[in-house]
Amino acid sequence: MLTQNGNLYCSFRLLVEAGFTIDSVTEPEWPEENRTAWGGWSPLRGALMPGTAIFSTTLTKD
Repeated sequence: MLTQNGNLYCSFRLLVEAGFTIDSVTEPEWPEENRTAWGGWSPLRGALMPGTAIFSTTLTKD
């Protein structure tokens, strides 16, 4: 899974450096019933290269 920064590790590192604890990461699947392309995203690309990561975090620093 890639992020705008280049990789998922960068996202983890930035969150932890900002004082967050990562509780979980969810990567939603492309909905099977969605057959439309939007921008550069399509069912084929969604199946091959997921593009969304949802981070559940807790702020541990003041």
